[in-house]
Amino acid sequence: MAKMVYSCHKCKFQFIRMGEIECCPNCGSQSIKVASKQEEEQFAQRHRAAADRLSRPLKTV
Repeated sequence: MAKMVYSCHKCKFQFIRMGEIECCPNCGSQSIKVASKQEEEQFAQRHRAAADRLSRPLKTV
């Protein structure tokens, strides 16, 4: 079973899950869909950017 990116119509939250899901983990809405290719690419870009920020050393003051 492959990981899929989903998008919530109500709160616009995007998340990854394996297989089908019943509701949005953010707002509980059942109005969810498999993300489009464009939404999936945007999600991947945001995920990579966040991972890059987290891997940088903290600045000392």
